[in-house]
Amino acid sequence: MVHRIYLALPYFLQNVLLTFFAFFNDKRRYGGRYRHIEEEVFNRGKFSPKELKAYQIKKLKEALEHAQNSKYWAKRFNEFGVDPSSENPISELLKLPILTKHEVRNCASQIRIDTNNSIKVHTSGTTGAGLIFYETQQSEAERWATWWRYRNDLGIYRGDWCVLFGGRSIIAPDYKGKNFHRVNYYSKQVLFSCYHLSNENIKFYIQELNSRKIEWIHGYPSVISELAHLALENNYRLDYKVKSITLGAESLSANQARVIESFFGVRPKQHYGLAESVANLSQKSNDAQLHVDEDFAYVEFIPVDGSEGLSRIVGTNFTNKSFPLFRYDTGDLASGLNENTFPRVVRDIDGRKEDYVLLPNGSKVGRLDHIFKDAVYVDEAQIVQLEDFSLEVKLVVNQAWDDDIHFPELEGEFRERLGRDIKIVLNKVESIERTKSGKLRFVISKVKK
Repeated sequence: MVHRIYLALPYFLQNVLLTFFAFFNDKRRYGGRYRHIEEEVFNRGKFSPKELKAYQIKKLKEALEHAQNSKYWAKRFNEFGVDPSSENPISELLKLPILTKHEVRNCASQIRIDTNNSIKVHTSGTTGAGLIFYETQQSEAERWATWWRYRNDLGIYRGDWCVLFGGRSIIAPDYKGKNFHRVNYYSKQVLFSCYHLSNENIKFYIQELNSRKIEWIHGYPSVISELAHLALENNYRLDYKVKSITLGAESLSANQARVIESFFGVRPKQHYGLAESVANLSQKSNDAQLHVDEDFAYVEFIPVDGSEGLSRIVGTNFTNKSFPLFRYDTGDLASGLNENTFPRVVRDIDGRKEDYVLLPNGSKVGRLDHIFKDAVYVDEAQIVQLEDFSLEVKLVVNQAWDDDIHFPELEGEFRERLGRDIKIVLNKVESIERTKSGKLRFVISKVKK
């Protein structure tokens, strides 16, 4: 309801509302002990491999010991003979089976440990299954400090202005004006709509970029590469130099990197992180590989049967005392793993590829998994776009589903992002077919491009 009211407001008031909410969000995120935590995280970035491994063992042992306060984990530890007090926590951890997102959703109340100042977190995923859980402010601070450590290595600092191409719906889908951006003044962010990029609108995006001359651009690879592609195709240019482009939420293809660098004149850097805080990987300023942040979580790479060179990313969080997760399957795959160095490195992340829907006006709309962020009644989802641009949305639902409530609720979420120019049909199904490597592709497009 609040978001629909926001979309109906004029440009100026939308900026005011974005800035208002950002003030409280940033006060929570960067308040309290954040500065102390950030200092510790940055210092760990200077650890030797030996110091990193010792720290990792210490944090894993602490996590196992604390998890005895969780009804779920106390039962699991007893069931699989896990000794949290062991001096070899890795061997104890490996006694546990791999944990699926489905299990976490079903057992969330039993996993949770009551702690002070917990925050409710909503996250989407590459299978369309949303997850709601709690985390401590300490955990949120650790995650953001780790992300700022990565950014600082690239010469980006808190307080720098940022152009943001994310998945938030900041403008009504039927908007016909020229201002495809909104401004969060408190966080120094200029947010651009990813739902209105087209040959018709690209000139307004480039005009605004040239007007503001912000040197740091952040967002989804599929959106930023599409902007670069449209600008090159229509012979638009920037009249200033961009210093940094950082990418997240999706994996970056070689073609996307080439197009982005061709237009912006700078090689993009990518980062992989999750709200569940079970893994974190990022590129360094002088390296194209993704480095595992070994001090952040205990990450395992499990080989995928029949797919040489591919590994499942499975992680254990160190920091979230409200919601401990052990051997959690992220649903993502890594390729080009090198375990002969520490921190370990990978070449690429699969599972977050560019999944977008094409609108009749040429706009490409991605990151529709956000629709399912709060949809705990959906276990899996897949969007199939047919040649006539219409969508069939396949839904694997659970017992929380109610036809009368959730069909119109989900259709409303789709319309809010895609407008009313295409037909959308939502169907319940028993299961959704996987790829050979076991992945569920969120969007399948049959539109001729």
